[in-house]
Amino acid sequence: MTIKEVAIQYIQAGLCALPAVKKRKMPSFATWKEYQYRLPTVEEWKRWFADALCIVCGVVSGNLRVIDFDQKGKAFEAFKTKCPKELFDRLVIETSQSGGYHVIFRTESEMKVEQKLARDADGKTLIETLGEGKLFLCAPTPGYELIQSDFQHIPVLKESEADTLFELAWGCNEYQELSPSPPLSPKRSAPLPMTGTRPGDALNENGIGFIREILQKHGWKYVGQRGDNDEKWQRPGTNDGHSAYLHITPPVFYPFSTNSHPFESDKTYSYFAVYATLEHGGDFSAATKELAGQGYGDALVTEPVELNEFITDPPRKEDEDGEGDEENDDCSENFPAHLLNVPGFVNDFAQYVNSVSHVEQPTYSLAVALALQALLCAQNVKDPTGIRTNPYIIVAGRSSSGKDKGREVIKKVFTQLENIHAYKNKHYKPLQFVIEGVASEPALIRYLGINHGALLWLWDEMGKELPTFSNDSFRVGIPTTLMRLYTSADSIFFPHVRADQKNSLPTIQQPCLVLYGTAEKETLYNAFSVSALTDGLLGRLMIFEGNDSAKRRKQTEQLPIPENILDTTNWWLEKRAENINQEIPQPIVVPVTSEAEEIFDQFHNIQDTIQNEKNRVKDALWGRSQQQARQFALVYACSIDKENPVVDQNAAQWAYELVSYLIKRKVYIAKSHVADSEFDRQQKEIVRYFEECGGQCEQSMFTRKFQRLEKRRRDDIIANLKDAGVIREERRQKEGSQKYAVFYVLVKKKKSSSG
Repeated sequence: MTIKEVAIQYIQAGLCALPAVKKRKMPSFATWKEYQYRLPTVEEWKRWFADALCIVCGVVSGNLRVIDFDQKGKAFEAFKTKCPKELFDRLVIETSQSGGYHVIFRTESEMKVEQKLARDADGKTLIETLGEGKLFLCAPTPGYELIQSDFQHIPVLKESEADTLFELAWGCNEYQELSPSPPLSPKRSAPLPMTGTRPGDALNENGIGFIREILQKHGWKYVGQRGDNDEKWQRPGTNDGHSAYLHITPPVFYPFSTNSHPFESDKTYSYFAVYATLEHGGDFSAATKELAGQGYGDALVTEPVELNEFITDPPRKEDEDGEGDEENDDCSENFPAHLLNVPGFVNDFAQYVNSVSHVEQPTYSLAVALALQALLCAQNVKDPTGIRTNPYIIVAGRSSSGKDKGREVIKKVFTQLENIHAYKNKHYKPLQFVIEGVASEPALIRYLGINHGALLWLWDEMGKELPTFSNDSFRVGIPTTLMRLYTSADSIFFPHVRADQKNSLPTIQQPCLVLYGTAEKETLYNAFSVSALTDGLLGRLMIFEGNDSAKRRKQTEQLPIPENILDTTNWWLEKRAENINQEIPQPIVVPVTSEAEEIFDQFHNIQDTIQNEKNRVKDALWGRSQQQARQFALVYACSIDKENPVVDQNAAQWAYELVSYLIKRKVYIAKSHVADSEFDRQQKEIVRYFEECGGQCEQSMFTRKFQRLEKRRRDDIIANLKDAGVIREERRQKEGSQKYAVFYVLVKKKKSSSG
């Protein structure tokens, strides 16, 4: 069979097969980024010529992974000998042109594993893994030969099975940076002075020796160093490779093995969290008391962790007469219907998107319309305080709920502006305003510079991608850059100075980057943390949630994009093209009426109240509220009147209510999702389940729902929730029976009528 015929078979097997240049080990065309997200078609392959074939790894090929054995497969036999035969026999294996081996498999879900798995004694790569964004040459390319199974029968491995392969590969490592014995340090840290330091903070600051002792006590082994700051530790139950890193500065423990129970893989733990997890089953209160008794910190400081900001408060005492107003911190998931209507362009675009979507999702449609209008206003307008239209927006919902339709329509709009003769001009290139993926921080800055500072990033799977950036050397700086761009919209963005002046990055005048991301709810919410919400990018995102119960509609013929949408989009882009011909853009200042200013001033009163609560997350989120409301009010004003916009009372009131709702909703979500340990995460998951059950749940139902947890863990969580006053236990007689059933009932929180 020809390479082209084989490639078509591979595509039919769900593999992203591309023509390649054998010598370069790369696809035969310059740009292949889009094929990291979609498979090529048979029609495309009929037009291509190829003398070599490559396959793209990762999600696009069904979570395809490759373990690549270099140096003529020097470590392959050792790996094969150690690998369980039943597992090894299922793998697809081929030899490469250099004499090495490719071990090929799929995983049930995406997995993050460091790229270099093993090195020889001189530090040269022996084994590496290829995953998301990588590709490899494969049979029937000359020099490549399948020696076991074939690409039409690639096995799908459980995470534990894939983890076994990775650990066996790590076990082939020959390179040792230091002798495998823990560095000398005190067995226990010297207690810190009584200066109001919490015991957990004291341990984090001065507890490296103590944490080494705790890890060894629970079966972990020190196996070497990675530089001066990182220690390699091996989990219990294995003698191959390393499973985690213990960092000295900052003081965190990072397990990456999926078999690191009770730790979660690819999550960082403070020293205090390690101690609480291993010694106290995730009970931070007990851990705090024990540490205080050992002399850590100030025994009078009883706050165990910052996350108490999210733990459900115990019920407050009622007034003497027994009456009290029910405290309602909840914020309805149902988006307020009266906020869906933004007169003018936003409404026109939102209604069109909703009409062509296979699921009726007016909230998604509003969000994408606001993002588009914000981009169109870029560098054209600002308000008297210097606020620009650069919001960061994300829509969250279940899979296949219609999140993608907004991105699709925006791309169609800009494609038509690029191709329809009536709109063709020399002033701007429409498709330059939109990107869907960014390979690195420098790439983002350069592309933004090329487009003179205006860009709309249509970011799919944002909730899944964002947490992975910390492990990607090319994209690790993107979140920080996004935050700097956000605050530089009314001034100038200076990139970090680079040692290589030939590759220096551009400064950007008045950058206006608009984010429009999509994510599945739980994936996004599980990324919530105190630091991410106070100092990170998540705190700046405005989250628009869809209706998960919305039903699919019958697919109909797609309506053409209305001319008024194309005309208005073109009008704004033409106006901007004229504006940026000046050395520094000169946006018009949109007036704000006195009635609108009075509405914006209400945020000051809210912020003063929040400050008194001493809640870091609420303080941070509401601290940005006026800026975000002014952004959306500016978008509202430009939607109504593009030539003479005014931020009036209606624009301000709509923006005030929108931002207030989105912030309250984010605080509510954080309460039920932010966790500092696996114990706390499971505890919050159980509370959410009780809420779904209407606030009460029979013990037998609870046991069936969480049977995956050990009985001891379930009992510990229930006991902890009862001690905290979150739930109470009731015995109720079964109807028509003498038997009793146990129910867990959420305790309603009360506040005094004076509050």
